[in-house]
Parts: sequence; structure tokens; C-alpha cells
Amino acid sequence: MEHKAQLSAWIEGQKSQHNFDLEMFKSVIAAGQGAIRTIFAMNSGAAVALLAFTGHLAQFRPDQVPTFAWTLLRFTAGAFLAGLISGTTYLSQWFFAGEKEPYRNAGFWLNIAAIALGWRPMAPSFGACGGRWMCSCI
Repeated sequence: MEHKAQLSAWIEGQKSQHNFDLEMFKSVIAAGQGAIRTIFAMNSGAAVALLAFTGHLAQFRPDQVPTFAWTLLRFTAGAFLAGLISGTTYLSQWFFAGEKEPYRNAGFWLNIAAIALGWRPMAPSFGACGGRWMCSCI
């Protein structure tokens, strides 16, 4: 009888740990999705704002319009990379679900690639490439 109680307690502990791990995994996925949405919103919003500003600038100082092309390209590339990150994240989860070890290894490296890609679009959003340079051109 004592062994049954210990087994039952162990099973309940394992269930509890599994549920905890599952909820933590869900929260990591939700945080990653939120980060990807933020990257997309920041870069695409900045690209649209810069495009509107450049369109207005073209009326008064058309010679300055090419100056903003490089910055616009960086924000647009950031929005494109957000889509690429989303696809890479999907592929990594698909490979992680595989039963064989090579699939899981591919999922791991795709996950690393998604994280590495995620750093690139954030640079223009924080002004490292675009904002300070853009203000010096005006």
C-alpha cells in the first residue's frame, strides 16, 4: 500500500512538472511572437513615416530625397526580415517536432538563425543606423 501511495505521488509530481514545462514553453512562444510583431511594427511603421516625410520633402527640396533612400531601405529590410524570422521560427518548431535526432538538430540551428536574424532589424529601430544620420541630413 505504501508503494502505491509513493507511486501515485510521483505520478502527480510528474504531471505537475509536465504542465509547468508546457506552460513555460507556451509563454516563450508567446514572447517570441510578440517580439516578431514588435520588430515588424517598428520597422514598417518607421518606413511608412519616412516615406511620407520623403514625399513631403520632395515638394520643397527634391535634391534631398536620395539622401533618405538608404535609411528607408534599412527600415524596409527590417520589416522583410521580420517576415523571414517568422518563417524561420515556424520551420524550427516543425523540425523540433520530428522524431529523429537530425531533425531536432536542424530545429535547433534554425532557432539560432531566427534569433540571429532578430537582432538585425532592431538596429535601425533604435536609431543606430537611421535616426541620427537622418537628422544630420536635414
